[in-house]
Amino acid sequence: MIISDQTIDYKDKIEAAYNARISALLNMMPSYCASYEKAIQSKNKIKTRMEYLQDIHNFFMFIISTNPNIESAKDITATYLENLKEEDFENYLEWLTYYKFNEKNEAEKHKRNSAASKKRKLMALRSLFNYLYSNKITALNPAINIEVPKIKAKKDSEYFTLNPAGRIKILETIESQYKNAINTLEGKDKEKRSSREIKKPYLILRDRAIVYLFLGTGLRVSELCALNCADILLSDKNNIIIKTTDDKTKSPTSLCPESETVDALLYYLNYARDYLEPDSDNFDALFISSRHKRITPRAVELMIKSYANKALGINNNINPKTLRATYNLENQPCPQ
Repeated sequence: MIISDQTIDYKDKIEAAYNARISALLNMMPSYCASYEKAIQSKNKIKTRMEYLQDIHNFFMFIISTNPNIESAKDITATYLENLKEEDFENYLEWLTYYKFNEKNEAEKHKRNSAASKKRKLMALRSLFNYLYSNKITALNPAINIEVPKIKAKKDSEYFTLNPAGRIKILETIESQYKNAINTLEGKDKEKRSSREIKKPYLILRDRAIVYLFLGTGLRVSELCALNCADILLSDKNNIIIKTTDDKTKSPTSLCPESETVDALLYYLNYARDYLEPDSDNFDALFISSRHKRITPRAVELMIKSYANKALGINNNINPKTLRATYNLENQPCPQ
């Protein structure tokens, strides 16, 4: 395939989407929220700011659902917030366990929140209330004594990992699916083949390359989805170097995968990727979805789960983090 020198910056597109979401949220919220968002710009990344605003809006929706005198989030004044009691936050936490915004709307599905999600929502509220109080927008800070649950973050070594037999089963399942897809095509006249059947072998070659990349590099799913074709560089020894950015440190990183990962990735690039026909907005994305767009982290998670269920049965706890944790190869320095 031909790799274009022009590269659409995926991170720029994501940032634009986050900014659009922030703007939409602020349009639904009181004016002090816009001041708050501006104040935290220097301290928080755009994704964190968007998530905080979503969580604050979620709290406002809780207030609306429990107070018939308030019709919209814009009606929630700073004075109202400073008069909240500790039990209001306790009720909010209980509501988050299983809720929906409009109990009378049968079409709306109930939502759930884990302990980690509840913690994040409380952190967002503490951030807002601290801002309002420190800037004398409110005379009281009722959130100051909110107890935030302490949840120990898992290290990669604490995640469930694939044993060698499990790894082989998943890879064999992918190979079997590929052979079945090819046999289905060969068993039909060309005019009787559906577009889905034609595309399926190419999608499976993509899936195989993704699984090998997880197992052979330890990439995070967000890092993998952000890869562009221009990030894949051929070395002098017919090997490849992957240029990426560590999502935690934001520092550039070079990865030198071993031969089986290289083979799977090059086979996908040479024999499958272009047949997935990326659209003009995603022409340089490395991994393409069936809808001709850059593959999303959620799509990768569902794909991994599907193969794991076929190979190992249900309730197997396999996900991208499992494959990342399974990666135990020593990182060899990449040639400069």
